[in-house]
Amino acid sequence: MIWTRILKTLHRSTSIDPKLVVVGYDLTGHYFNELLGYKSAAGILGLPLRIIAARSVEPRLAAELLAEPTIEPIPRAWDVLPQNIVDHLIAFADSDDNLASLWMAIAECDLRSTDMLLFPISRPLLIVRVGEWLARRRPGRRPSVFFRFTGGEIVEKTTGQTNSAAAALFRLACSDLRKWSGQERVFLLADTVPLARMLTRICCRRAFPMPVPKYHVASACVQSLPTLGIAVYVHLNKYSGRLIGELRQIIHRIAVDAPSIRFIVNSRALSRATRGALETEMASQVEFVAEQQDTAEYFATISRSAIVLLAYEPQAYIIGSSGVFIEAASLGRWLSRQVQRGWPSRWPLASVSVRLLRSQKRRRSRRRSCRRSVISAD
Repeated sequence: MIWTRILKTLHRSTSIDPKLVVVGYDLTGHYFNELLGYKSAAGILGLPLRIIAARSVEPRLAAELLAEPTIEPIPRAWDVLPQNIVDHLIAFADSDDNLASLWMAIAECDLRSTDMLLFPISRPLLIVRVGEWLARRRPGRRPSVFFRFTGGEIVEKTTGQTNSAAAALFRLACSDLRKWSGQERVFLLADTVPLARMLTRICCRRAFPMPVPKYHVASACVQSLPTLGIAVYVHLNKYSGRLIGELRQIIHRIAVDAPSIRFIVNSRALSRATRGALETEMASQVEFVAEQQDTAEYFATISRSAIVLLAYEPQAYIIGSSGVFIEAASLGRWLSRQVQRGWPSRWPLASVSVRLLRSQKRRRSRRRSCRRSVISAD
């Protein structure tokens, strides 16, 4: 892993132990699992970690991460949209008073050149302000600064097209960064190799591919409730598109071929009408989980499922990565991403589920045969 190589290099070059400071503007959803991953890895490596969080974060989440909610939230106006590009250009010339709380919190961390400062959320204005901040510091007090990109910053996930306004602003931000002393301490990290190439081309600055860091748990550590038969966890989000409206039809089709299959549905994106119809027509086969789950509940839900269905439109993740995919794969779950151009007459997941059901029955049969053989031998 890139972090391990960085730490080894820092250990060889100095006797001072490096520390990692993470600026957690958002602690919800996958950002929480990402930060939990940093916390877990830092504990294993013996790396001092400090998480600075926004004052608006939920106290329970901050407490679980041992995060310090001391900074102002990132301004909503900093989200790059075509209609606010002029506001961004004006903000480039303004002072950075809206980051005063961030600089105060970082000052308390006493950062040196051996330390690392990580921003899991990247914005053009953040890059500009960090460049100015580094230039104000002495060389021995300039930490390595990392900005993470997941793809949504420069790609419209609903269409799969490049966000031209965002691309222009990130290019401008990196051009501004190059004029400051200390700019060589800033690194761009991308979830995937295609995204790294795209960032390098847009920003004229090398971006390094780094797999999305997530908190992974061993299956043995997850406490889950038993589920009769095979369960399919259906994960929906705002990029599920037409699947949200067609989920009822899909479940009906699968139930015809495999009536023993149960569905565990994250209903966050479902309409009330669709959820109500499923609850009425298929109450024995469909279970809805809470829209907001803590980490233990979330991983327990996945562990109960033999198959995890990532219900996304294909263009949503052309260049980025899926955090749910990483988390489900870490638990050894089968994954299906079947949202393509038009539904077939028989949905592929149904045949996959039936084959898996038969495979599990054969394994149970072999185990029973082995027990009889052992008993006979005795």
